[in-house]
Amino acid sequence: MVKKYQIHDNFARPFEVTVDGKTVSIVKGKYNETKDEYEYNKEVKIYQIDNIWIGKSSGPPYADHTKSQAKLFIGNSILLQIAAKRYVYIGESIYEFDMEDEVEKYFSLIGNNDVPYPILRGSKNVYFMLDRKYIPRCEFPDLQTDKEWENAYSVFYGVWDPVHHVRQGSFEKMAKKMKHIKIIAKREF
Repeated sequence: MVKKYQIHDNFARPFEVTVDGKTVSIVKGKYNETKDEYEYNKEVKIYQIDNIWIGKSSGPPYADHTKSQAKLFIGNSILLQIAAKRYVYIGESIYEFDMEDEVEKYFSLIGNNDVPYPILRGSKNVYFMLDRKYIPRCEFPDLQTDKEWENAYSVFYGVWDPVHHVRQGSFEKMAKKMKHIKIIAKREF
């Protein structure tokens, strides 16, 4: 069965992804103001895949939508496995990367302004797809449930202290860059 997903990015839909068995096609779109819709006509890449994880946002308490709206956000970002240790992230941009880890779960929480916050939870590390960085999983002992893992970006970025004008508890500085990144398509804006 063929399925199509439109990738979310701050109310834009920059890419349409077609999944036909083990073949995944990515097409770039452009918004047509006259028709008030996206037109997808520029092929970006076609992959033969080993595995696929479709981004989903479950809803409250962390997502910026209701539980009943969750179905509207299926496919807001996507993760592909194209070889034993090679993966493709499809979101606001598209990139390939290497990972010596096993995917346990892929989350893609929708935050304010229809922005996905995709997290790949591996058996050894936690990968923050927007930042192209990862942190050892052992640094997240307080995250137990899938709901808590879905919101791991709040731990990664830390909490803003409005009194002292600093971010507290951020993990950004300890994060390592993902390996062998190859940019396939850059973010448009």
